[in-house]
Amino acid sequence: MDTARRQQVARILPIFVACVAFAWLLASRGARWWVFTLDDAYITLRYSQHWANGLGPSWNPGGTPAEGYTTTLWMALLALAIRVGLDGLLFAKLAGGAFALATLGVASHMSWRLAGRSTLAACVPWLFGCAYWPLTLHAVSGMETTCSAFVLTLFFWLSSELTPKRYPALALTALFACLARPEAVLACGATLVVLLVRERLPLLRAIALYTVLPGLLYFALRAWYFGLLFPLSFYVKATGRAPLAGLSDVLEFYQVFTLARPWWGALCLLGAWRDRRL
Repeated sequence: MDTARRQQVARILPIFVACVAFAWLLASRGARWWVFTLDDAYITLRYSQHWANGLGPSWNPGGTPAEGYTTTLWMALLALAIRVGLDGLLFAKLAGGAFALATLGVASHMSWRLAGRSTLAACVPWLFGCAYWPLTLHAVSGMETTCSAFVLTLFFWLSSELTPKRYPALALTALFACLARPEAVLACGATLVVLLVRERLPLLRAIALYTVLPGLLYFALRAWYFGLLFPLSFYVKATGRAPLAGLSDVLEFYQVFTLARPWWGALCLLGAWRDRRL
């Protein structure tokens, strides 16, 4: 083996070992905790089951539609799995583990690139995954946790290595992240605003086409189906209320990160402005 090949193996081997160590711990811990399933996972599974059977995303088919789930993306994935004949809960647990591996894989690659192709940096996410045992518990819980983590990590990786060709992928990933977990609306929104300071009009067009327009269509469809403007993620849990029910909760949620802490936004914009100048 020549010197160049030995150096390449020396760089890749520690990352491979760290990855295998996490995969082994994920499998062993997952087998031990396989019976653990959060109650909320069954709520999403019920909606997915009904949707897969052609009854719509409903809790009680035939009754007044009530939005009792917080993750549209995960519910849709489970509905698709059930539709093709898979067991919903089994798929949720296996997919949870796969998304955990994929999340750390993307984080490892992002760390490697941001740290100047450092092998040590690439190993860090895998080592944290090994040390943080609740990650395995989340993976087999049946919840959307690792799916959301993967999409959000992918979004941040695309943000860190953004090129004009990746504008559509970034915008679509932002949409999927927001459909996976409501908290991603704030994380993706703040990141996109900062990126717009640097990228400007070309990125704005991609966001409008691949994030805003599909997002508005989704909101219009869910508002028509459930009869409420704001989703459950903003604590509107009952039908028959005013169209703007939950507005105070929405404003209070965003006030914490805007009016209450305006320096956060100011620092992000300052960093984007300086990055653009450089």
